[in-house]
Amino acid sequence: MASTSDYKFSFIAPIDAFAPVYGAFLPPPRHARILHQYRTTQSRPGLYLQDQVKFDRWTLTLSRTGGLGEAETVSRGGFPQPGTYLPENEQGLRPAASALNYLFDFGLSPYANYSTSFVPVSGTDQFGHVFKPTTGEGAEIGVKFKPLGSNLMLTAAFFETTQQNVLTADPTSINFSVQTGEGRVRGFEFEARGNVTRELEIVGGYSNYDPRVTKSNDGFVGNYLVNTALDQVSAVGQIYMV
Repeated sequence: MASTSDYKFSFIAPIDAFAPVYGAFLPPPRHARILHQYRTTQSRPGLYLQDQVKFDRWTLTLSRTGGLGEAETVSRGGFPQPGTYLPENEQGLRPAASALNYLFDFGLSPYANYSTSFVPVSGTDQFGHVFKPTTGEGAEIGVKFKPLGSNLMLTAAFFETTQQNVLTADPTSINFSVQTGEGRVRGFEFEARGNVTRELEIVGGYSNYDPRVTKSNDGFVGNYLVNTALDQVSAVGQIYMV
């Protein structure tokens, strides 16, 4: 998998928050000074491995994703100097997942799983060091129920995911970022799926998410990760003719 991304940050003039000057002339945006501008090309070939073990009514699933991740970042702004080449390599077995479930005679199957992840980040800090990938981990517990002799499937799950190395304001320079931020998402999901007749299938779902900032230098700790004042709640219903 390969991708290319562009990032640009520019400013016109500094503003003193404690002694602002109103009515001052500001040049048009096209004259703004470009401080950071990057073009990053990423290549992430990989290998996915999975092993499933069954013992009586228990099922254990283990998986790993490995390979080589390469990122080439070229500066086009004022810092680092235009044309500066910033290579970054990530290799080895990184993301992992494991799941365990148990199947009862009457169609009930509780389960639990755990997984990790990483995502490359473009840009540099004030010293010109390339940012490290963000890392994440998530856990989920749930239950699936399929009554014997029916086409109905019910699933419910609680989950929590956390992402580290998130960019937040550099306390020593407002024009740069550091990777000391963190975000967390907790939630609940429910889905019902079944056939009313052989040709008619109904799917219904409900989800509730609570995305919060847990670490930040911007003073946003406790705020939502998305621009909303309410929990993320959604309900979905669908009907299929099969």
